[in-house]
Amino acid sequence: TVTGRILTTSNNQSDDGAQEFRLLVGALNKTIYARNGVVNQSGEVVDGVCFTPKDTITFRLRYFLPHGDIEKFKLTDFVPLPVLKVPTSLSGGGICSVPSANSWCFHPNNTFNLGPVSVNTDTAANSVTFNFNTFDNPVSTPVLVDLLFTLPVTADPFADGLFLTNQLQASESNSFDEQVAQVAIKRFLVCEPALNLTKGVVAKDGPGTFTKPITPSFTPPPGASGVKRFSSAIISPVSSLGLDSNLNGIDANDLVTFAIVVENQGAHPAYDVRITDTIPAGFVIPSGGDLNLVVTNGIGTLLSYTGAPTDLFTSAGIQLNDPTNGVLGPLGGTLGANIAVITYNLRASWPGVTSPPPPDALMACQSLTNTASLLNYAGIEGGPNFVGSGYGLQNKDSATVTAANATITKCILDANNNCLPAAQAPKLPIGGKARYRVVVTIPEGVSKNAFLVDTLDSGLAIVEPNPPTIGFIKAVPSNATDLVFTKTGALEGKITNSGRTLTFDLGNVINLNTDNTTAERLTVEYTAVVLNTLANERGVKLNNSVQWTAD
Repeated sequence: TVTGRILTTSNNQSDDGAQEFRLLVGALNKTIYARNGVVNQSGEVVDGVCFTPKDTITFRLRYFLPHGDIEKFKLTDFVPLPVLKVPTSLSGGGICSVPSANSWCFHPNNTFNLGPVSVNTDTAANSVTFNFNTFDNPVSTPVLVDLLFTLPVTADPFADGLFLTNQLQASESNSFDEQVAQVAIKRFLVCEPALNLTKGVVAKDGPGTFTKPITPSFTPPPGASGVKRFSSAIISPVSSLGLDSNLNGIDANDLVTFAIVVENQGAHPAYDVRITDTIPAGFVIPSGGDLNLVVTNGIGTLLSYTGAPTDLFTSAGIQLNDPTNGVLGPLGGTLGANIAVITYNLRASWPGVTSPPPPDALMACQSLTNTASLLNYAGIEGGPNFVGSGYGLQNKDSATVTAANATITKCILDANNNCLPAAQAPKLPIGGKARYRVVVTIPEGVSKNAFLVDTLDSGLAIVEPNPPTIGFIKAVPSNATDLVFTKTGALEGKITNSGRTLTFDLGNVINLNTDNTTAERLTVEYTAVVLNTLANERGVKLNNSVQWTAD
């Protein structure tokens, strides 16, 4: 509305006509234009395409100015760390189809030619700013700012399969020097190696029970030299194959096969893969080539490595040699190429005839745990180590082998000195006697500080022999010298607790035999009498129990 006074008259006149108009602002757009210098037919890289170490990524920044006039105009692109790192400067300029790494240029569709452009980088903010400043287009025709810049994807450790968002900000000032900003974002997918290590016991040449079913099967040790040990392909997911099994019940001189499986669960190849392992006391490296260290991929193709076989058990470990595209392929690539399988044998230490037994001798019931570890892997040859970065999976795993313990049987003997079934236990009167037999099967190796303790119920007492003695039983051929006792003197038991407790303190018992088909046993036979006590009434059941302990 316009109000004013007409000078030629004394009357005031009003005009309530009005017109409103709005200045158009620019339109901002950001896309990923090229991967490794290759432009998709659509002019934009499809969402979900992997960007990996050694790749380059080219961004396209467009800003449409409808009238060609602008003040304090700039484009600032914030790129995500650590996958992209802004250099101290961007080279380039002019017009090109795709700029090289760490450079920029105008796209051929660019129509901006109203003044110079300065390019600044900020390594702290990890951003690139294109400054266009202020310009006036005399004819006020539309202008398209269309520029490209390219950055290399770093090899720094990062999570596989993660989308990262890249943010572009366009800012300009209006006539009142108020800043007006727009934001455009574009995400891209990062693909990295992601290794997972699994360790387990997979084969044996003696007794023992695996804690899990193992698929596929493995040949018993020592196995053919330099040949894969598994019967069929090992493919992802490894977690379903039981390859982290443990083993219970081995004895001295047995050969045991361990498997270390390194699985790349990431979408990019792995390079510089280095592994180490440990040997616990109770195991030794076999002589005569029986270590048989073999490294293959998941289908059994041999993989070369740097280092001697025994270097696996040093702090340096062994390193798998990289072909051009890395030693472990991406998940979902060639069958089994994302997996490395390392198999080797260790021998349970045999004590020999020494007293005291050597510190590495296998002890009965001993738990032997060895741990394999990934020391290194990278996204490119010679790249930064992913281990310990927080972006990997399981970098170490342990396998446990438990030595066998002694087993015990006990029975009441009949008149012919044969064991009676438990259901045929005799019914005895007061003063009646029963003869018992205890048989202890001693595992091969060392039973340290061994005790055999037999305890009778109240109402029973041992009467003969006094003192009871140890006898020997062995399957063919009979040979008591396979069992060595470090305690001197006769192997006599001590009767205490009014005849109710029989104790043998045997010291260290060493079973020198290494034939798994032959058992070595101790026997004790004694006679107990039913006592004349108030508690011993008709129908009362009198029991006894025997226990073997060893450190």
